[in-house]
Amino acid sequence: MKLLPPKLAASLADTVYAINDNPLLETGRPRSSMDAAQDRGLLLGIGGQFAIRPPQSGDAYPFMRAQSGGSPLPGGNWMASQLDSHVFTPVRSDFGYIATGEGEWQRHMVIVTRGTMGPETSKISPDWLTNYNIGMDRGPGGHKVHAGFHRVWAQFRDFVDAAVATYKPELIHCVGHSLGGALATLNAVHVAQSTGRPVALYTFGAPRVGALPFATEASWRLSGRLKRVYHPADPVPMIPLLPFLHAPLSSGIRLPNEDKGIMDGSAHNMTNSYRRLVSRFDDWGGLENANVVVNDFQIELWLRMAAKGGNGGFLMRSTALLETIGHALSLVVARAAFYVLGSGISAAATSMLTSLDYLAWLLERGAEMVDTLREQLTGLVNAIFGYLGRIANSAADLSRKALRWVLDLLFSMLASAARVAIDRLW
Repeated sequence: MKLLPPKLAASLADTVYAINDNPLLETGRPRSSMDAAQDRGLLLGIGGQFAIRPPQSGDAYPFMRAQSGGSPLPGGNWMASQLDSHVFTPVRSDFGYIATGEGEWQRHMVIVTRGTMGPETSKISPDWLTNYNIGMDRGPGGHKVHAGFHRVWAQFRDFVDAAVATYKPELIHCVGHSLGGALATLNAVHVAQSTGRPVALYTFGAPRVGALPFATEASWRLSGRLKRVYHPADPVPMIPLLPFLHAPLSSGIRLPNEDKGIMDGSAHNMTNSYRRLVSRFDDWGGLENANVVVNDFQIELWLRMAAKGGNGGFLMRSTALLETIGHALSLVVARAAFYVLGSGISAAATSMLTSLDYLAWLLERGAEMVDTLREQLTGLVNAIFGYLGRIANSAADLSRKALRWVLDLLFSMLASAARVAIDRLW
């Protein structure tokens, strides 16, 4: 399957934001040209390569519309007590488009979805509230996925199905940044399942979308055609945490960190961060080889050092420390699940991983059963303390209550940083 080159994929993920900004696109019928599909492509910077078409031939509306926002799920979400009620008003807007290929891209189709957008007068975009809706729905294939992302995607699923049925592409590419990357992931898995056609997925700074069964399905169905690009200083790809997992399970494509020593919301920007850095590479091979991610053996050595007290040799609040904590948390949870549940995180067990309480119980039980895991968990707790600027020790409290508190500190910090990163886009 011919993949979109990195520069083109990044360009599509960037220019899609204009669909709600350009007055000539408001009605879905720009200018008075005989070929409105090509006009739309020109206005969004993809003219000559792709033409934006409605789901059926004719004058139907060509963009994917959906309603986002609304109150978060009940249960004491911390945002509900901090925001004025007007920001919970649901908003209907365009989330992306479908385009058919021209020239060298004939018989190809791209499905492009945008990330978070909101009015400049609002302190927080309605789309960002979608990200906080962290219940779970059954998504493509019946697998559990993030409820907020799923409920937006489900509103334009029929649009996608109709377009694929109308134009019958041989190759389909799903592209998106941030929230758009989450929606692109749902598009890709759904289309691959429902049509059997080859599908490629390209995401930039995307959050985690589903639990282990969904991530496994995406990794398998899109094997070799899944390009998840992330910046180590961008907090958005770090959320939501477990039970949500990224696909591919083997990790993504890490961009060079440049001079960003600490987590920085500007790293989430599509134009000035992702597109700029990705555009330095002509092919995916060069981009994938630009940065090497640490392996499990290195993580184990680091946890052993951190268990003796301190943060494992990293600076407080550094992206290197936070990135390593993320890898270590995944490693420790997987091993705790293996010992406690007997065979790793099974589909049934993953369905229960919906709260920090269960996660804390799993880690506590694992530490009680295996001395090595207790040492690794001690190192992880110390590292989290070190990142947050708290005092660590070699005899960390690994009770369920203490672990729940430590994890909540980390998760709340990440969620707050991700919100700031989203807000900085606008």
